[in-house]
Amino acid sequence: MIKFQIVWHRSIFYFFFAFQTLYFFTHCKGENFSNVCDPQSKAYYQTIFLKFALNDKSITCGIGPFAGKEITSYSIPSLGISGIISDTNISLVSDTLSSFTPLVAKFTTTGESGSIGNVTQTSEVTSNSFSSNLIYTVTATDGTSKDYTVTLTAPRIYGGSSLVIWFKADSLNLSDGANVQTWNDFSGRGNHLTQITFPTRQPIYRLNQVNGLPALIFHKHL
Repeated sequence: MIKFQIVWHRSIFYFFFAFQTLYFFTHCKGENFSNVCDPQSKAYYQTIFLKFALNDKSITCGIGPFAGKEITSYSIPSLGISGIISDTNISLVSDTLSSFTPLVAKFTTTGESGSIGNVTQTSEVTSNSFSSNLIYTVTATDGTSKDYTVTLTAPRIYGGSSLVIWFKADSLNLSDGANVQTWNDFSGRGNHLTQITFPTRQPIYRLNQVNGLPALIFHKHL
């Protein structure tokens, strides 16, 4: 029954598409068809429909997709970490990195090219130091561009052997608004935080607070 419904729905779509295509070619002849780029003509709107029906991504009469300039994914394979993209910010966190050395990123974009300063960036090839934030410029086919800020956080680099406490909100697998009873310390020193005696004083877990990452909200008690 389900298979019949799927085939039936597809048949309706193909019939509708064939009908509209035939209508387009039989009604776009004449004075209107001579100027399909005139927004006042019937042929103009029929052209829009046909491009949609055929999934035509080319630019015709100014009708077409916007030039892309987005970073759609970003990771550092050698560390096994993926970035969280929030607007024009890309955040990465490494639990194990203990020193900044040149690293190679893997990324995908909708743009024609990407660069950091005057250096063209090639996914899985170009290496960069992540000791400070990186500004990626993605340039579209129409020449416009968009900047992304990439931040790599690695607490073991900053703390070294003196790192005695490290709490990560993204290590908690909780729903938005949930109370937090225990927050584990990732420094390796075992300085975990617990609050099981007074539930009303437990911090609240909130999603998407800082660059797409979660955070804990603490109550203020006098």
